[in-house]
Amino acid sequence: MDSATTEPENEIMRYFDNEMNSTERAAFEAELAASPALQEELKDLETARKAILLHGIHEQVTAIRKERTAAGQTPVRKMNNYSRIIKYSIAAAACVMLAYFGINRFTGTGTSADKLYAAEYVRFEPSGSRGTGDVPGPIEKAYLEKNYTEVTQLYSSSSTPMPRDMILAGVAYLETSNSAAAETTFRLLLSKNQSTNSSAYNDDASYYLALAELKNKEYSSAADLMDKIAADDGNVYHTKFDKEYIKKVRQLK
Repeated sequence: MDSATTEPENEIMRYFDNEMNSTERAAFEAELAASPALQEELKDLETARKAILLHGIHEQVTAIRKERTAAGQTPVRKMNNYSRIIKYSIAAAACVMLAYFGINRFTGTGTSADKLYAAEYVRFEPSGSRGTGDVPGPIEKAYLEKNYTEVTQLYSSSSTPMPRDMILAGVAYLETSNSAAAETTFRLLLSKNQSTNSSAYNDDASYYLALAELKNKEYSSAADLMDKIAADDGNVYHTKFDKEYIKKVRQLK
């Protein structure tokens, strides 16, 4: 799902409210299965709605009790300690979940590293000249088939990987939740380009390196690189990181 055209929060709400058609639902569920961040968002939403429901039931019971008392009917017996614990646990959970739901649904100000990563991550799509004819090599073929484990295995066994193979391998590491290996691969590509006076996939490597650093909790370094990308009008990713986004990255601890 391309974050440039789709709001993740809106998609989650549409899925949860069963407002998607069959094609949209299948596509979202495929992305959900591959995204721990989306799974966390959906789980939080389900918890929030359950808490709201429980809180609403409690309020209704309280209102009925007050009406009966005002009408002179026998009041409900005093609750024991166990019931009291349940009552206040429900109320506390509802308050917390209401606050969470309001912030994330209407203002989108969640600031966890996973949420920030999910908001800007876009899967790399190979295009342009391969330099070896029209037939993709083994690494690219595995990548196009989304066989990311095979991509990383082929890359690890290659003695002289080309820049294209390196960018594909780095993204494959991200797709398999190995952000440490991804960071190493992107840094190696940038270093190799510098030593050979090349710029092959430099923009891509910088963009994905910043996201890998974010996943690896290197927030200051990630923010610095994002600032550099945003300030470079020639970088194809310079619109991906705005000032507010970078500010949220710097605020992470």
